[in-house]
Amino acid sequence: MTTAVKPAKEFLDELWESFMPLHKVAEIQTKQFFAEQGKDKKALENFFHIRLSNERMNMIELSKKVSELPALTDPEECRLLSKQAWDEAEHFRIVYEVLEHLTGEAPDLEAIWKAYGKVDVRMGASLIQKYEAHGNPIMMHLYQYMAEGRAAHVWKTMAEVAGDEFIQKRYDRVARDEKFHSNIGRLMLEKIVTTPEAQAECLSYVKEMVWDLFECSCTSLGDFKTASPEVQQIMLEAYGEPHRGLCVAFNGKEATSKNPNEAVAA
Repeated sequence: MTTAVKPAKEFLDELWESFMPLHKVAEIQTKQFFAEQGKDKKALENFFHIRLSNERMNMIELSKKVSELPALTDPEECRLLSKQAWDEAEHFRIVYEVLEHLTGEAPDLEAIWKAYGKVDVRMGASLIQKYEAHGNPIMMHLYQYMAEGRAAHVWKTMAEVAGDEFIQKRYDRVARDEKFHSNIGRLMLEKIVTTPEAQAECLSYVKEMVWDLFECSCTSLGDFKTASPEVQQIMLEAYGEPHRGLCVAFNGKEATSKNPNEAVAA
């Protein structure tokens, strides 16, 4: 029996809608962090140190990908990926400026990199390595579509709740860039998720990526050792029980792997 294939655009529209609970979770946790710790200078500095390190990692990883593009890669794809790498360098600069604005002095990049320079679950860059290292175009472009789309929502929310015009203007810019990156992923996926097999493969990766991004949200947006009951309910209703252990307590189960924030706090 042959499985019916959906038009690629319809399939991707439905996929985007399935990401919305994850966007809502990130929005709730972003607002919670700024409501609870937005006046705590040290907590804010640590938060932006993670952001700064992640943008630097993104810049490095995407620059590598540009340098490794096959000679026969479509020129438009080359241009779009190069634009994304340039944007990540701009985001690194922007977060640097935000830290400088908050503290009144230039960030100590050596100290920040020593504390946060290791790729771990808090960093979206860890997912670039995980999903783009295989040379699988569905994995790579799904990451762009899904993770960058969520990132756009997070940056937009941060701009709204930061309570600082200097930060708001810069984070609005980053949010627009992340949405553009998500659109790149969608554009590329439209060309390849045209068979039942490709669509099934895409859905199988989504099941894994949802929980990767949930962990990233919990650990990068402050130090959530467990998600709130509201957040847990949203995740359970949308995606069911996680298929693996998490680095945060969830639905009555203890964390099964180390939360990287514990090492920084030690």
